[in-house]
Amino acid sequence: MSSHIVTVICTVYNHEAFVKEALDSVKDQSHTNLEIFIIDNGSQDNSRVQIEKWVMSNSELDIKVIIRDQTINYCSSFNDALFESCGAFIIDLSGDDVLLPGHIEASLVTLYKYPQAAVCFSDAEVEEADEQKKFYEMNKFGPPIHRFGYVYESVIAHYCISTVTLVFRADHLKSEGGYDGALVYEDFDILCRLSRQYPFCYNPHVGVKKRILPSSFSASQYSNRASSLLGSTLRVCQKIKQMNQTDIENLALYKRVMYEAFHALGSANFDIAKGFLDIARELLPRSLKLRIFSIWYSLAIDISSIYPSLRKLRKK
Repeated sequence: MSSHIVTVICTVYNHEAFVKEALDSVKDQSHTNLEIFIIDNGSQDNSRVQIEKWVMSNSELDIKVIIRDQTINYCSSFNDALFESCGAFIIDLSGDDVLLPGHIEASLVTLYKYPQAAVCFSDAEVEEADEQKKFYEMNKFGPPIHRFGYVYESVIAHYCISTVTLVFRADHLKSEGGYDGALVYEDFDILCRLSRQYPFCYNPHVGVKKRILPSSFSASQYSNRASSLLGSTLRVCQKIKQMNQTDIENLALYKRVMYEAFHALGSANFDIAKGFLDIARELLPRSLKLRIFSIWYSLAIDISSIYPSLRKLRKK
């Protein structure tokens, strides 16, 4: 197992308080045959200084550093490192997250057991506002598979995989062209594209500590009136409609677009909401829920001032 190189691509953006811990968590893994890419994607704080100090202190490691003076699209930035990498497996690590001890080794054991699998995923420790919970404690759907299987319908319908825990087979990820540079975020799209073609595998260990900070990109997913992430989600749903082959898959997509339409309407992203409703109308045109949401859209009822509070209540 140790003969296989694992490439960790750590992307840093204003993570000066966290990047050392993130990089130390890579160095301290029980699997030591590592290639480490560190990308500073235009940070405006002292992240670059922290990176330089860490690299100097760990010169024995195989480290490649990419420093950007200006922030570029995350997916395109990641792909630059991906297609320079030589590892058999790929991990996408944010500079404010932490690989927990043994994560790489446990994931590789599972990937070796299931050689057909494109990806291994696991549980995560999610830290938000001084509260820590396991991903599958918060996620009512639970893991879509127990060990090995196909997850396409599940990942269309629900957020049921902690994407920070993913360990990819490099050849599968590269054959898909990496992340889609036309999108502002990567995980939903790549999950759907890979799971359309390949089975996944799951190891129940807790592999990554995921920090959700007020400044986190994911925290802006449903920003009032101006969510760039929702636009990317809509484009992925349009892709899914083209990939789908069965009525069951279309039903899963209907569930997804209605979920996203609710949040788009609630956050007053009405133009994007229309896109989700248009897809739903092609899938289940007689749906009562669709009719209600269509009225909400046509009247442009703006509840965005109370929407953040409603989201918090739904999480409890």
